[in-house]
Amino acid sequence: MRNLKQHLSLAAGLAAGALAAAGWAADAPAPTYFQVDLSKQVTHSLYEPMLKTPGSDLSALATGTAPDQTPHKKLKGIPFRLDGVVLVGPGESSSGPTGEPAPVAKKVEGIPIGRKAEKLYFLQATHWHAMEGARLGAYVVHYADGTKEEIPIRYGQDVRDWWDFGDDKGKSISEGETAWTGTCEAATQNGNGVRLFLKAWTNPHPEREIQTLDMVTGDQKSGPGAPTPFLVALSGQ
Repeated sequence: MRNLKQHLSLAAGLAAGALAAAGWAADAPAPTYFQVDLSKQVTHSLYEPMLKTPGSDLSALATGTAPDQTPHKKLKGIPFRLDGVVLVGPGESSSGPTGEPAPVAKKVEGIPIGRKAEKLYFLQATHWHAMEGARLGAYVVHYADGTKEEIPIRYGQDVRDWWDFGDDKGKSISEGETAWTGTCEAATQNGNGVRLFLKAWTNPHPEREIQTLDMVTGDQKSGPGAPTPFLVALSGQ
């Protein structure tokens, strides 16, 4: 009888614990996200061809949104504001189909944050393939107290070519995930799809206000086929 009472008491305790845990999970607040306005820093609109390649644009992201409105999309549970593209590179790259030289900015400064954040979420990719681990650029985080942190943009870890083809076809990134797949006219003409990647960065100083963020080029050489990383949207938590 004593063993039966002990068994029933243990079962009741486990059940109570499970109910308490379930109640705690139900009461836990949902993550609060903010979406960063990139409108004053974009180098290309969603409808504008990148690297002088007709049809190489991100207009598919704006499907269902009026041209005079800013698209918003939730990807992998993260809400994003889609103002356009912030593209950087070593000064010059080229169009894939024609080889025509395409000038690119080496850096874009002053992306406004103006608040504290535990995490930042980057929706990004690059043009052109590169060696695994190649440093194609970085984000420089400027805190309000004058300190800063640097977030690298590395091929294979943080980004891949946004055209899904060749040796990279079907591959994602090692320090993030594929967040969106779609089409653009230029890629479709070559039998390829396109994709964007999600990189989450944990802020080592969540107690400090992030004032601004810069996007800068990396170690790649300027010229034909030079990789040019680009940021499509930025959100925080």
